[in-house]
Amino acid sequence: MVKILTPLPRSLFKGINGDFIFTKMGVVFTGDAVLNYRGKNLIFLGLCGKINKKLKIGDITVPSDCLINESFSDIIEKGIKKKIIKTEPDVLRKIEKFENIKITRNVTFPSLKMEKKFLKVFKELKIDTVDMELSTVLSASKFKKIKLFPFLIVS
Repeated sequence: MVKILTPLPRSLFKGINGDFIFTKMGVVFTGDAVLNYRGKNLIFLGLCGKINKKLKIGDITVPSDCLINESFSDIIEKGIKKKIIKTEPDVLRKIEKFENIKITRNVTFPSLKMEKKFLKVFKELKIDTVDMELSTVLSASKFKKIKLFPFLIVS
């Protein structure tokens, strides 16, 4: 289920004007939700696991970049791709000023079972967090020219 709430209380995200999307359903419908969005600024709130042991459950992170690996079939057949999509620099500059936000590197990955197999590679690439949706949200927002503010909560 996708929930788009508008308008979001400004105090929650310190002056970012935009709509809020929180989803727990994976890449396909999340990408479609962004493609169907008609606004200019989108605040994405997702969940992630931690690879970096310095992170704690409940930490709020904003990925500076994200490895695009959301295809289950590709992971099974070809392994890890090292293609990266980045959060816009002006978005990062704004978010870096927030208190208690950690800037991280993320990988979007389709399988909890397969994560263990690639953990060594993730660590070599200095990946901090893993999720199942962010690269799709970043790709769709760039395609639609939507400014995306991506927040991931370590769970």
